[in-house]
Amino acid sequence: MAAWSRRSTTNRVSLFFVVAIGILVIVANVLQETEKVRRNDVLHSLHSKFNTEPASHVPSELIQLGVYSNRDFAETKSRRAPPFWNCIGNRSDAAACNQQANVWGPCYAPTRQTDWQNEVEFSRANNHTAMYHDKLTSYGKSDIDNLSDYCKPGFLIIGAGKCGTSSLYHYITSHPRVLPALEKQIHYFKYYYEYPFKWYLRHFSTATNFLANGALLTGEASPGYLPYPDVVNRVRQALPGARIIVIGRNPLERAYSSYRYNYVEPTVEEMYKGRVPHVRAGRNKFYYEEFLFSFQDLVEAELDELRKCMNVSTGAAVVNARSHWSRYAWVREEVTRREQSGLPPMVDLDGSCYGKAVNSTVPREQWIALTAKYPNKVMTIRNLHLKQALIGRSLYFAPLEWWYAGIQATDIYFLCTEELRDLSGAPLEKLGRFLGLPFYNFSSALQEGAFNVGGHRGYDEEVSWQEVSSEAARLQDIPLSEDIRREVLSFVQPYNERLFKLVGRRCDW
Repeated sequence: MAAWSRRSTTNRVSLFFVVAIGILVIVANVLQETEKVRRNDVLHSLHSKFNTEPASHVPSELIQLGVYSNRDFAETKSRRAPPFWNCIGNRSDAAACNQQANVWGPCYAPTRQTDWQNEVEFSRANNHTAMYHDKLTSYGKSDIDNLSDYCKPGFLIIGAGKCGTSSLYHYITSHPRVLPALEKQIHYFKYYYEYPFKWYLRHFSTATNFLANGALLTGEASPGYLPYPDVVNRVRQALPGARIIVIGRNPLERAYSSYRYNYVEPTVEEMYKGRVPHVRAGRNKFYYEEFLFSFQDLVEAELDELRKCMNVSTGAAVVNARSHWSRYAWVREEVTRREQSGLPPMVDLDGSCYGKAVNSTVPREQWIALTAKYPNKVMTIRNLHLKQALIGRSLYFAPLEWWYAGIQATDIYFLCTEELRDLSGAPLEKLGRFLGLPFYNFSSALQEGAFNVGGHRGYDEEVSWQEVSSEAARLQDIPLSEDIRREVLSFVQPYNERLFKLVGRRCDW
């Protein structure tokens, strides 16, 4: 009997625990559902408010989760507000501010309700990786106009080519509050402008991913933007308030680097593959050297052309700059300002100085005498716009004056390539303040090396600083006679001074 009583007591205790656990599970489920309903109600409230009132900064839940703080959007004496964020009460230009409904910073809000806690947890679990849109499958007007969940770039690195744009882009996107584009060079505003704006924006993170990551900026680097006045006009219309970054290098070093990268290597490749009729295919690279124009050959020919083209009275670059581009009001204003102030006229160097093809073997007029003197040497049309302007694209003042005329000066930042070698990261921290980014020690990213140095390795190919130093040493031995070197430097130096006055700072060249 006593034994039965003990078993009965034990059974009752077990039953009590089973019931208690069951009750706790039920209570937990109820609380979980209640929290889910509460969170959905909050999200619905936020979404409803978002669709009827201008968003001040970001969804409040992201503030509560610690993804953003109000300090992220503040403008101080030492740091600007990031572009496109709400800057009511700040000193920034109103064009760069978000004062529209359905917009958070640079992003257009998703139409669906968003569980931000889940999105943030997903972002953290995936190491804050950027997530992009699928390719556009429809170009109907309703699809093109619907920018829900898309983001705009807050910065553009516009050039110059062979000055370190790949390295600079990687350093900027190493900042934890910056998301990279799908690819570094998009060139939308030059080569793909006939595509819808939405096609361009699909190269950047989704708005949901952008916000869940706590990002403040995304951007791209397309060196092909710098030389063209029509690109200035397109950017000022499509992205008012975006920050423009330009990087310039010692002009002679840049020209020689471009010669090797855009002429020597591609031309040798074409000869090796049998694409040049009178040259045997499949030989070693030394065999092909006799078929290449020297750097000095191309520089002398271009200098002759530039002197004529940039003449302040009769040069095509000056005449065309005034006659062709004055269809834009901002250009007319700048032309008038310069005339009244006694300033030198703007020049349309890239669009006016290099003429047209003469025939299949002489792709530009500046090479008529060269090809006659060296009939066996090869000049193909590949990278023609870059080979023709080895010196021209090192005259940074010429295209930059168009950008300063069309974009407010406070939204343009110029760096010297040499600053990227400062491994303390101080020059990049200054750039970060211009972009409105919180402090970040760029030195760790800089220590890893540079990108796309010394040949066609790819924009994302990292190169150690030891290799960079070796490449720099090779570039010091530029194959020019002393007379031609002095001639080039004498031609370039006044234009360097014009550049330094324009950007308000000097480089060590």
